[in-house]
Amino acid sequence: MILFLLACPSAINGDTATMVDDTMVTGVPESLASMNPDSLPQSASACREPELVEVTHVVDGDTFDAVAKWGGENVRMIGINTPEIGHNGAPDDCYGEEATAYTESVLGGSWAWLSFDVECEDQYGRTLAYVTISDDPILGFFQRDLLRQGLAEDYRFEPNVAYAELFSADEAYAKNRDIGMWGQCD
Repeated sequence: MILFLLACPSAINGDTATMVDDTMVTGVPESLASMNPDSLPQSASACREPELVEVTHVVDGDTFDAVAKWGGENVRMIGINTPEIGHNGAPDDCYGEEATAYTESVLGGSWAWLSFDVECEDQYGRTLAYVTISDDPILGFFQRDLLRQGLAEDYRFEPNVAYAELFSADEAYAKNRDIGMWGQCD
């Protein structure tokens, strides 16, 4: 038993090896590897099929870099906007540091499913995606988690609005309870 655990560290942390487009990938949590991509949040007119990605770098609270079968991409989460962190000497927005730190703690160096709406890219060439990290309908749908923790606000990216009403309700949940930035920022 000890030899098995030493030889298979993924058995300890729940990670597994999985096939992604005929390529064996290790380090994917079993809970994500076993998810049915058809169950992920996405538009009925999604621009492409869901993809399992490894998050390689968190840029800020709503943007990160990821690698999947197609290579590296810069991903912007659909439907939310987090406070900005200062770039090039600019000051941080209120709660920008907290939103970025939370996204880093959850997504940094981990795996996630990306699913899509009508458009796959914004005007800056970033991939627009919904992010799923577990099968929990709220905490697993990462945009909803950020909104309900008061780390993001509802932000509509027309025509990518499949979950706009749900996101608006999640923002109202945090606002009405003064959670996160809603209780700290003017």
